[in-house]
Amino acid sequence: MEQLRHAAREQLGFLFNMVRRVELFVPMVGIWVASFGGALHAPVTTYFWMEVGASTEQIGNFGVIRTAGVLLVSPFYGWLLDKRSAYTPAVLSAFCCTFGCLFQGFAPDPVGLYLASVVLALGAANFWNVVGAYVALATPRDQRPVVVSGFQVQVAILRLLGTSLYPMLDSLLISGGVEDKLPRYRIHMSICSFFCIFGFFYIVFRFRPADRTQAHDEQRELQKLDQPVRKSQLLLLLSTCAVQAFGETVITVLWPMHIRKLAWDSHEYAYLQLASQLLVIVGTLVYPPLTRLLGQRATASCLPMIASCTAALAFLQPDPTPRGQAVHVCNVLTFLAINGTMKVCFQHLATLAVPASQQGRVFSLFNMLTSIGTIAGNLFATRYAEHETRFTTRGATPFLVASSLFCTMGVFVVGALCVPEIETPASEEVKQRTDADGVQLTAKHQVIGSEDK
Repeated sequence: MEQLRHAAREQLGFLFNMVRRVELFVPMVGIWVASFGGALHAPVTTYFWMEVGASTEQIGNFGVIRTAGVLLVSPFYGWLLDKRSAYTPAVLSAFCCTFGCLFQGFAPDPVGLYLASVVLALGAANFWNVVGAYVALATPRDQRPVVVSGFQVQVAILRLLGTSLYPMLDSLLISGGVEDKLPRYRIHMSICSFFCIFGFFYIVFRFRPADRTQAHDEQRELQKLDQPVRKSQLLLLLSTCAVQAFGETVITVLWPMHIRKLAWDSHEYAYLQLASQLLVIVGTLVYPPLTRLLGQRATASCLPMIASCTAALAFLQPDPTPRGQAVHVCNVLTFLAINGTMKVCFQHLATLAVPASQQGRVFSLFNMLTSIGTIAGNLFATRYAEHETRFTTRGATPFLVASSLFCTMGVFVVGALCVPEIETPASEEVKQRTDADGVQLTAKHQVIGSEDK
């Protein structure tokens, strides 16, 4: 409990710091309103697509298009962030997010949903990535765990608030005479656009990025003294991000369809999303003190293994009894919470892999691998949603594959982190060099295991 209170104080300090710094506050306003507005329609998005006429395969295609766009344009956004100002990528991505949501809310048929997916693919998801990378770059390296986790915590809290309002808004629409599902769902989908429009124009007219020269001056000595990155470790970090995205996509795509078999609808799903978001917030909030308590090695290696176990327990042994449904829901919620923490963990470690001048490209690599995992998850989940083998029941194949991948990746992480570091003359010289104040620098800036004793 003390660790949780300490984490909350750290996050409040980070929030107040952002409010005081206008160069951070303006883009975060865009993130805040977009996160809140998007959460208002999150519980009903899949059901809206179904009411418009989209099939299960088309729903998977929408996800593929959006993540393929992230895969294609992330390098461009990363290059702009490193070589130019953060203003251009932030405005471009906010524009795509705003008008993509607007087109989606008014889409009359699956063709319109395809068009909206294309617009969203050009930058909507990159909006969070660009602002997150910019905020991380504009803060000192030793504060990176709090910054990366704090960004995710703020987004998760606003999404929790937005999702919690869905049942009330839906009930108000019904009491107001909007009883048909499609018009009611369309109103929910369109509300997000008003929040996004405000955030877009606020960024356009008020955003003035921080001076990159100051950020580089603060980290110049650290960049000179950093040890060469082990490419195998960086590759492992990025690969784990892809596996995390694949597993999370499989669960989030198929879970709404799975709970429909239990005679649950969007209202019950909204409550489940509330619970999952609350657990993600708690898991993300305790990540910085968790790494201080267990070390980054233990944290990074345990999370995939826990995700593997919870995914297997949730879906591979179906039990229609109320007790079985309760066990299923608890395991899925735990899986989603662990996935949220795991995403923060490996994103944080990836930001430590390279100097500040390459942070944008590291985030683009992170987004590309995440997009690959999301595309694979969408395709695999929707194509094998009803698959049955002699080893699995009907519909269990996607969950078995996701659980196996998490287990495999956990083994690789443990194996890679247990290999002793090989001391080289260069690394020994780095350890012996001192900064301007004569304080000896250690290997605390290694990509993985920097806090283990």
